[in-house]
Amino acid sequence: MTHNARFLSRLADTGNVLGVCREMGLSRQSVYALRARNAAFARAWQGAMLQHRDAPKKGGGRSVPGAGDANEL
Repeated sequence: MTHNARFLSRLADTGNVLGVCREMGLSRQSVYALRARNAAFARAWQGAMLQHRDAPKKGGGRSVPGAGDANEL
């Protein structure tokens, strides 16, 4: 699996850009720069975030904004 594919897979799992960057030893700036210059990566990023958003939440409830919501960066 390529670094990009692994990043996108973990992003779909967690929805947390900074957390995935830290996990993989990447800078947040570098992944945002790649997203800005690579349209295919940007579409895949959007798809990963939608996949995360639409995934069933653990505990059966919806996440509470401000309480670790992965969409807040």
